[in-house]
Amino acid sequence: MEFTILILLAISILLILIKPEKEKLVFSIFLIGACLNYFMYLIASFDSIIPSGNW
Repeated sequence: MEFTILILLAISILLILIKPEKEKLVFSIFLIGACLNYFMYLIASFDSIIPSGNW
């Protein structure tokens, strides 16, 4: 999942450098990557969603 986030963010950086007129597309790709990053953080930080420890 982290690789997918990195790929989405890298695509958004490269696309804004190559085709700056596609600003809405680049922003949507960046927003998807940023939201995935945020949700991964939420899942990893709350023990109520995924319990920690050995079981």
